[in-house]
Amino acid sequence: MLFTAVELEIFTRLHPDGKSAEDLEDLGIPPGGLKRLLNALCALGLVVRHKDSYYNSKTSSEFLVKGAPLYQGDAVLWRKELLEPWLGFQDALVEGGRVNFLSGEAARKERFGRYSMAMEALVKPRLKDILGLFPGLPAGAEVLDVGSGTGAVAIAFLQKHPELRATLMDMPEVLELATKALLRAGVQARGSLCETNALDDWPFKDKRFDLIVLSNIVHAFSHEELRHLLGETSKCLKDGGYVLIHDYFFEHFPERAALFDLNMFMNTYNGRVFSASEVAAELQGRGFVTAGPIPTSGDTAMLVAARDEATLAELRIDTRSILTAELKALGFKSITPVNTSDVTVSGWVEEKCKFGCEKYGSPNCPPNSPSASETREKLGQFSSALLLEGEPPGRDFQLLVLRAEREAFRMGYYKAFSYWAGPCLICENCHEGACKNTKDARPSMEGAGIDVYETVRKAGHTLRPLKEKDEYVKYFALLLLQ
Repeated sequence: MLFTAVELEIFTRLHPDGKSAEDLEDLGIPPGGLKRLLNALCALGLVVRHKDSYYNSKTSSEFLVKGAPLYQGDAVLWRKELLEPWLGFQDALVEGGRVNFLSGEAARKERFGRYSMAMEALVKPRLKDILGLFPGLPAGAEVLDVGSGTGAVAIAFLQKHPELRATLMDMPEVLELATKALLRAGVQARGSLCETNALDDWPFKDKRFDLIVLSNIVHAFSHEELRHLLGETSKCLKDGGYVLIHDYFFEHFPERAALFDLNMFMNTYNGRVFSASEVAAELQGRGFVTAGPIPTSGDTAMLVAARDEATLAELRIDTRSILTAELKALGFKSITPVNTSDVTVSGWVEEKCKFGCEKYGSPNCPPNSPSASETREKLGQFSSALLLEGEPPGRDFQLLVLRAEREAFRMGYYKAFSYWAGPCLICENCHEGACKNTKDARPSMEGAGIDVYETVRKAGHTLRPLKEKDEYVKYFALLLLQ
């Protein structure tokens, strides 16, 4: 449905004032069939119907209208292009790699062009995050954008920093698109092109760069090719310069990374998605220090490297973003920032513990846990929190929460404190009476008067009482930060 709607430019045609199915007769589709497509798009929340007219939703207006700054249509259609190769997935698994190789220069050039447009669409929503790491670069700084595609990242730097110059390096057929993009952006005078395959030796014998960008390129290569890529990067970087790698990483968004990894398996010669730790290890082996993965606002993340800690410290790196990535790597299903003002504390929760739970009176459960009033007071001493989602077994989840709290403490959040889910299960043999393991014990959210259902709902998650014993269980914990 989405592929067809984008190909027909439905969203572009509905922008900005909406249209009826009859108004779209130039598509050559009878109104009966077109209305069924439009109604289905309404069901997806991409289109809104009022009487006989259809209008774009906010999401469609922002991402699916041609010419919009964050237009994603090219990325959508690139995914359609990936569908046919997936029909040979089993054959590819047997062969150990891609089996559908393109024949002919024209087909190859067209494929490169579509891929470059798709990568441009994917990186545009992340440009603010990427640029935000570098509040200032030296006057006259030189940037090298490797595998630049249409040059979206380099152009963004050129537009932000008027004295900066950038070199866009990629295959000749791709740089045709980059030339046009530089002209459209009005920065062609400060952007130069270098027709080079990143897997060859880079033609910069004496030139060195202040910033080398590898955005959405690492995933196109094998481990051995990655070593070459980073080796050439090291040769071409100035002392005091930075390496920025923007890509999918397993630590940040494992589901998305795994699916993209299979797309690389099916559609490149030997591409794969790496873990950030693999890439960081390669950089560190070349004398770099690294930070990250630093999450973007989407499903990608950034890894930044420099030759010394002092240089890296000059960047505007959000420690909370790094903490989030570190905690995600521990195994939490999701990590959601929340304001402590959005944590709902209610007196009735204590009553549910007292009348309805067989663990009432146990160590670290009511009345041996903070009261609702004490919890309200404590929340007022913290500025924010992370809502951590996990799953059974309960003891494993609680041990994971303790690791998260200690990781936060290690990163400088010395006030870090957690509330987990359910009665304390840390000790395999809990002694009656006072708790003997106060170092590891923590109160539960509900035991401290927190309305877990309402707090989770405010954070954008769903949580409901289970109807059957074998239904999927979600656990949530709250990690307070300051």
